[in-house]
Amino acid sequence: MKAVMRRAPVRARLSVKTLHPDLARWTGRRATFSLFAGRCTPSDIQSLERVRSRRLYRQVSPSWRDFCVKELGCHRRNVERALDYLHEFGPIYFRVARLAHVPAADYRLIARHIDEGGVHFDGSIIPLSADKRRQVSDAIQQLLDRIPDRQPAHPRVPAARMLKRLGFAADSLANLDQPLDALDKMDLAELVMRIRRLAIAQGIAA
Repeated sequence: MKAVMRRAPVRARLSVKTLHPDLARWTGRRATFSLFAGRCTPSDIQSLERVRSRRLYRQVSPSWRDFCVKELGCHRRNVERALDYLHEFGPIYFRVARLAHVPAADYRLIARHIDEGGVHFDGSIIPLSADKRRQVSDAIQQLLDRIPDRQPAHPRVPAARMLKRLGFAADSLANLDQPLDALDKMDLAELVMRIRRLAIAQGIAA
């Protein structure tokens, strides 16, 4: 008798071409880097908000949480934090974030000095363009420095204490009581990328 070969059932999935354009923009993109490395454009974040608000993610995932994990490659709370900034500050925040690393807490203090035209500083307007990156960053820092009794978003830490904390974190990672789950791994990957960026900014070779 001849063996009857049966094909394993194939899970149906819509082609990217048949997806809503906003959904196709993100499906399988693994967006962690663009979202959390300051490279997310205003149109990116507005597109992602439509995916959530219109529940477009249901075309490819059973839930918003599942979509964030499997399609974006990051934890839901991190995505929603970025969307919260969109609601609070508008798309312009992401234009500024691409040019100057400014925490949301600091941006909140100087938002009135920034509009679509650029950063208003000492009677002039610095456009939010890539060729003005340095000027935008310097103006933002000076605006923050002029705020009386301003508390830094993160207090300054001596290098020795920072290295000690990183060493403790490395030892803890090497001696976990159980393996990391999928979401823990994503959070760890995000932290590693952040530390790498900050180390490069301090002159450490990539």
